[in-house]
Amino acid sequence: MAKYVWGKWIRVKFWHTWILPNQTTWWVIHTKSNPISVRPEPNTDKRLYVAEMDKSENLLREAVLPDTFEAQLTAGKCIKVPMIDVRTGSGLDGEIYGIEIPSGVMGFGSYKMSWWGNSPEEWRELANWYHKTVSDLKQILDDANA
Repeated sequence: MAKYVWGKWIRVKFWHTWILPNQTTWWVIHTKSNPISVRPEPNTDKRLYVAEMDKSENLLREAVLPDTFEAQLTAGKCIKVPMIDVRTGSGLDGEIYGIEIPSGVMGFGSYKMSWWGNSPEEWRELANWYHKTVSDLKQILDDANA
């Protein structure tokens, strides 16, 4: 189901990989009805949803995001990220973080950024926004699925 959702309504995808092959993905989806769950939603207005999935795209948890979450996504659009001459280390273990924005959301191109361990210094603002946003998504999921 997630692969179908990706092309239709996805706004942004965050992921965190640790000790391969472990990975968790958070999809932020904008649509009129919940596209992940089979549970019907009676609303007709577009809403933001979050779906947490494992590496095999199995649904772990889901929740409706508050209307105020749009401002947090908009804040991410204002971050400037240099794409060349970024100095970073390399490694075979540790944690990998990433963000993907599909084509059509911010223009015609799609964007995918990932980093290993601590982000490059030039990406610190992006990494801080990523960690705050994912932390907030996890809290919303915890509250909705308690």
